[in-house]
Amino acid sequence: MSPVLLLAALACRKSPEAPAEISELTRYLAREVQDEDIEVLAAGVEQLDAHLATIDMEGDIVDERSWIVDVLTEDDVALYEHPDRSLDVLVTLGVVGEELHAIEDHAPYMMWVDQTNINAGVVYYTRTFPDTEDGSCFAEGSCESILTFNHSIRENALYEVYLEVYKYWRWVELDDGRRAVVAFAWFEESWPTTNGKEAHLWQNFELDVWMDHPTDEKIWRYYVSWTENDVAESADIVQGMIRGTTESRYETEEAAAGGEITE
Repeated sequence: MSPVLLLAALACRKSPEAPAEISELTRYLAREVQDEDIEVLAAGVEQLDAHLATIDMEGDIVDERSWIVDVLTEDDVALYEHPDRSLDVLVTLGVVGEELHAIEDHAPYMMWVDQTNINAGVVYYTRTFPDTEDGSCFAEGSCESILTFNHSIRENALYEVYLEVYKYWRWVELDDGRRAVVAFAWFEESWPTTNGKEAHLWQNFELDVWMDHPTDEKIWRYYVSWTENDVAESADIVQGMIRGTTESRYETEEAAAGGEITE
């Protein structure tokens, strides 16, 4: 194809379209995080940016900054090995928030090998890199994506559990030059508790978005959990726990980005 024809074809190519409705958009982001065309994921981040601009970030976490999203479908998680269980039973919740410091200050802690200091309720938490020597290129923004493998022991008043979790991370640039990180995590198998209450964390998927604020030196956060376990007695209790741990996590991330918490 001649250069003139190639330019004409590119000019006529339609930009990817992402759903505006937040529940559909959330599934879109989870599904497209590894699409070969970064513009597909970027279209979803642009829609999320428009949605977050309507949220009162100082509003009540129950009524204004969290909501139930649709469960994932097998098409949404087709790329990922995961437990052979019905996705229809997943308990879901999305939580938004706002943190201080620009995204380049947040990126380094994402790639720490020792994640213990930034995760509450863990005995230890380590992050390794199956495809690279370390996470420095992603922390610096010089590579677009990275896969991490995470193993931890989590402990609370009810139980202790050992977990192995994969997480895929990707940088995205918005139309106005701001940057975002989108990450998706999943269990490949179910995990039984190892001490205390006998229970299982049957399946779990998580979406994380960090996005530069449009005007200030801070970021917007969006975290979504899809989980099935028999630790809690009801979906309401699970969702309450997600709200609490997510709010605590946002505060910890802010402290790490500001240098108050180190690896």
